[in-house]
Amino acid sequence: MNIRKVCNADYQPNNKRLVGVLGNMRSSGSLLGQLTGAGRAACWIIFDIYVENAIDGRHLSGISAIEVLKEMTKTLQVLNEASWQETFKALWISALRLVQRAREPLEGPIPHLDARLCMLLALIPLSIAAILKEESDVFGAEGNKILPRRQGLISSVQDLIQYSGLLVPPSSVMNAANAAASKAAIFKAKAGVVNSNMMGQTDSSMKAVGNMLHLIVEACISRNLIDTSAYLWPGYVVSSGASKDTSLPQESPWLNFMQGAPLSGPLNDALVATPASSVAELEKLYNIAVNGSEEEKTAAAKILCGASLVRGWNIQEHVVGMVVKLLSASLPSDSSTSTHGSVSHYLAQMSTLNVILIGVSYGDVIHILSLYGMVPDVAAALMPLCEVFGSIAPPPNHRSTIFGETSVYSVFSCAFLCLLRLWKFYKPPQEYCLSGRGGSVRLELTLDYLLLMRNNRAELSNSSAASRDSSNNMGSVNEVHTQPVYIDSFPKLRAWYFQNQACIASTLSGLCNKNPVHQVANKILSMICQKNE
Repeated sequence: MNIRKVCNADYQPNNKRLVGVLGNMRSSGSLLGQLTGAGRAACWIIFDIYVENAIDGRHLSGISAIEVLKEMTKTLQVLNEASWQETFKALWISALRLVQRAREPLEGPIPHLDARLCMLLALIPLSIAAILKEESDVFGAEGNKILPRRQGLISSVQDLIQYSGLLVPPSSVMNAANAAASKAAIFKAKAGVVNSNMMGQTDSSMKAVGNMLHLIVEACISRNLIDTSAYLWPGYVVSSGASKDTSLPQESPWLNFMQGAPLSGPLNDALVATPASSVAELEKLYNIAVNGSEEEKTAAAKILCGASLVRGWNIQEHVVGMVVKLLSASLPSDSSTSTHGSVSHYLAQMSTLNVILIGVSYGDVIHILSLYGMVPDVAAALMPLCEVFGSIAPPPNHRSTIFGETSVYSVFSCAFLCLLRLWKFYKPPQEYCLSGRGGSVRLELTLDYLLLMRNNRAELSNSSAASRDSSNNMGSVNEVHTQPVYIDSFPKLRAWYFQNQACIASTLSGLCNKNPVHQVANKILSMICQKNE
């Protein structure tokens, strides 16, 4: 591309042809052979860059990916002079490619697959829902007329059928994809639209082959972005042919729970392993976690931190909010951690807190919380736990804790290690990094900055409490924070934090002869030189 031409203010790129064929290499030959120019796919490269950076396990964000995706999508639609169909299609394809890249992870044995699926099946639908709501607020319903943005979404999802190479589901979600496809097959059969392969099959024996498209459609239907007419799209339902299973379908454990079954061993295990399917199920479980007996609270907290949190994509934003609220609810109303009553308050909830902390420490959960912008709230919730449980003196007869046993030390260890993961505590204590001639500023996540973000949200939340609604599709997430939290309220944690910053800064503050680091380095170098002589 001619650089001088691009620098000319009159230069206008041709962005009418925007989305090339991305990744459907199995059936259509070489990907490069399908592109008519590098510019076609490059129009949307920002989507790929953002979703990849957002999944980088080395960095956590304090800002919700939903807001970022919403603004980015609207901006690129304008800059590329694209239709909404092309824009949403490019967004879906970028997320599908993100999931496919998890098959050969570069960052180690944990490919962050759950975080990638969260991006595709939860965050992107939520960001699209916010975009569609803006349109409906401006133009209204206008009868049964489908507005341009919603029509663009429907068309973009329909277009994904042709990208079979990108729609292959990871093995861990194969059953979920097949279940979504079978649901569509049953709907299609009941609607009287069946093909020869489905004739004679009953609801209990009807099977269909699922892929990522079926999970995307279910995510959109659950948030009222599209309706169940999607089940009737040509080519959407593919029967599994001869694989006919006459056994009855497995009953959902959540159905038994909603019918009043007590939280016992077998049911608990089933609920932990099975994502909830509705907000009503979550609300009943959350009520038990708050008002139940000690055993019921622990069981309910464990269930909330299970499959519903990790892979309950259709209701994930509600689970995230409930988990953070449970973690934050441990703070007494007077925000004091020094009184005996306050310590007793925490000790009474030790079992429930231990379960939640173990749950949020699992694999991708912290990263999922960061994608929802909950890192500041989690940090504020962990600080009093670290202060209280780290201040309790060991009993005279203390012995090493048995693995799996709940104790003051297990709660403190989980809370403190989780807090360390939320910001770059091992980096220089500099909040601002200047780069480039323009002096652009990049803000690093420090504990001070996280608390500043959290308190700012609390102030905005309290000031707009009267007008708060579900317009941003985050539901209970936005109701987590109430009172401001300051590091000065936790003297022991504050002392450790400042000591940590001082130790890190000492290695960069100029090594002089009186500096302990310099003295140690001199001794090590002297030993090495003596051995080599």
